[in-house]
Amino acid sequence: MLVSFPGRHTSEAREAPEFPRVRPRRERRRAVQREQQHAALRVPATSLVGRVRELAHIEACLRLDGTGIRLLSLVGSPGTGKTRLGLEAAMRLADCFEEGVYFVDLSTVTDPDVVPAAVAHVLGATYTGRRQVSVADTLKRVLRSREVLLVLDNFECVLGAGPMLEDLLVACPRVKVLVTSREPLHVASEQQYEVAPLATPDLQHLPALEACSQIEAVALFVDRTRALRSGWELTADNASAVAEICVQLDGLPLAIELAASWMNVLSPQAMVPELPHALRLLGTRGAPGPSRHQTLQATIDWSYDLLSDDERRLFRRLAVFENGWTLDGCSAVCVESGSDRAQALNLLGSLVDKHLVSRTEDAEGNVRFGLLQTIRTFAFERLVESG
Repeated sequence: MLVSFPGRHTSEAREAPEFPRVRPRRERRRAVQREQQHAALRVPATSLVGRVRELAHIEACLRLDGTGIRLLSLVGSPGTGKTRLGLEAAMRLADCFEEGVYFVDLSTVTDPDVVPAAVAHVLGATYTGRRQVSVADTLKRVLRSREVLLVLDNFECVLGAGPMLEDLLVACPRVKVLVTSREPLHVASEQQYEVAPLATPDLQHLPALEACSQIEAVALFVDRTRALRSGWELTADNASAVAEICVQLDGLPLAIELAASWMNVLSPQAMVPELPHALRLLGTRGAPGPSRHQTLQATIDWSYDLLSDDERRLFRRLAVFENGWTLDGCSAVCVESGSDRAQALNLLGSLVDKHLVSRTEDAEGNVRFGLLQTIRTFAFERLVESG
């Protein structure tokens, strides 16, 4: 039987009957990929306070129509909130990449050679053929034509995997990478962005109550305290104590959140005298999270354990400087007999790279170094223990 249908442009043309739409294979594959991506990108349990400037910078760097940066690393001291910032940026960028954003937690990985497998696991990228193919090559094959943002968290333990990321970016031109690490990767394509502590009040010129509540560190303390005590308010009576807490804790988001977790036991005024014991006091009271984030001391311990013996020795000795130091001061106090100034500079530079030591420079080019108060307390305790 022959059936003739009217031509498209004839007067007898009729509207074609509607049939259930069957999604093309490519669209079905993308839907599965999107589900995997959403599963991999965990949603934070708390809101992000502040960091408006930082988020704008990250988005500008990593948007496909942005600066052309392929590898952006968020670096900073322990407790500055690099992971939380990276997660927030990832969520905001998720719709900018055709195949989405994937979050890879490397906190339990210590072997750089395992990083490709960790990334492949999150992507669901496996090779089942008979021919032996490395995981790194499988990643390149899977990502070669895909538009993806990879967020690699806690990269400081696997810095040796940096060249692997370089190779991946060369082979996959539509892939971008956001890394969080306490130390830079030191690879050619890396663009570093330092995540500094939150802004803190000037204790000598404390602003009016409304203005004080808008300062990032204070705003975070208030937000996390209200999560425990919904009726709690920043008042004229407690504002100076809250400001003191934020300053003494260096504006570190982790330390401030840990302090706020005690607000159903202490008042701000009662907490201030406890701050000299902050390393032991500030532990979350039953809150979930990685063990290294359960106390302020644990998160600094995490960085200390990654140091070489020489770096640890210098780090401990630097605790004797209460108000910072120059390179000359470091050489005079911390260099052992038989060591030279170049060795001291090299070790000091390594501690700066690892964001355990801070660096400032004035208009005349004079450079000073220092330790955040919380980190100095940790270093001084280790100095006493070592004798």
